[in-house]
Amino acid sequence: MKHKLQFLTGTVVPALILSLTVLFSLNAFGCSSNPEGLTNLSGDFSVPKIQSFSVTSESSLELNFTDAVESVKAEVFSGEKTYETSVSLNGEKTSASITFSEPAQTGASCVVEGEVLDRAGNSLTFSLPFKGYNSNPARLVISEVRNAYGAVTANKVTTHRSEFVELVAVKEGNLSGLELFSAGDGEERRYEFPAVNVSRGEYITVHVRKPPVNEKYPEDAEGMTCELSDDLTLSTHTDSCNTARDLWAENEKACFADSDIIVLRNSWSGKIEDCVLFAKSTLEQWPEPYGKTLSSVLEEGLWQNADGTASCEPESALCADNVTSSAATRSFSRQNVGELLEVSESGIDENVPFKNSKEVWILTCDSGSGSKKITGVTPGYENSDNAYVSK
Repeated sequence: MKHKLQFLTGTVVPALILSLTVLFSLNAFGCSSNPEGLTNLSGDFSVPKIQSFSVTSESSLELNFTDAVESVKAEVFSGEKTYETSVSLNGEKTSASITFSEPAQTGASCVVEGEVLDRAGNSLTFSLPFKGYNSNPARLVISEVRNAYGAVTANKVTTHRSEFVELVAVKEGNLSGLELFSAGDGEERRYEFPAVNVSRGEYITVHVRKPPVNEKYPEDAEGMTCELSDDLTLSTHTDSCNTARDLWAENEKACFADSDIIVLRNSWSGKIEDCVLFAKSTLEQWPEPYGKTLSSVLEEGLWQNADGTASCEPESALCADNVTSSAATRSFSRQNVGELLEVSESGIDENVPFKNSKEVWILTCDSGSGSKKITGVTPGYENSDNAYVSK
């Protein structure tokens, strides 16, 4: 998400007034800085610039500057509410801690505005949006993925099944700050979870594509409601579940590559918490743009070989040969969700990754018909063990 940071600066010469506009890039929830996203105009300007910005708690922020400053004034707003604030500088006067009077609501849209002065009297005004800090984030695991989009007809009505990622909460908490994206789609197409409280054991399905408006399929435009309250019956489109939480991305384009890495990340900490890797058997090497995501997954040990060692090699990924753009009756299904819920009941060790490898996933499929039909794709429900068998 990109936000504008406006720098209005005065110089040492009173007769000369300069106005600068600088783009300041933050991550999806304004919770950590992105130094590479800071763009400064060239020139010999002595005024300090904001180097990074982070939300450090429910009621505190931190600003870091390129040079020492003399003073910082700041106010925090959320809607029509104004918080009383206090500002303290570190010893070198290169960092300012801003504390506000009471905790901001989790996930609420907020903004901090103020002015910075250096020793020479040069000034910089700023306006930075951020989201209310999440002090109790839920812990989720990815449990099912469908990398396909296709039509389905029921009662003579045709609608489309979208790509989805199903997750299960292994620890209760709030979803604010969690985000989903794939290496193939890139972070700019990430899905940002709303500020919703979930219970341990709760299923959440993120439908990552909304079928576009099409006169041929008018029913496709109906029932795609994000369930942000306790009423889990609001979403009625194909693949919705009345006993699980359905969330819909605004995206209308195809998602996920044929060989891809889907990750769940906590944007407050920047840590990837879970992932799933799938690849065509012909893939010898992951595309170069996947490198940063691969490095993070490998560093956290989130995907393993059969012996439990961390690996991100294509051969350690799930085989995607039998997943096609039209195979909406097949999904990758995690088979150890129950085991993970049992393990998490006694507490979660954040330093120990969950068991996750191609050995604990299968490609499931719908099969049979009528009274003999077996459902393999189960968004919002306990995962099926009806494995697809290639012919």
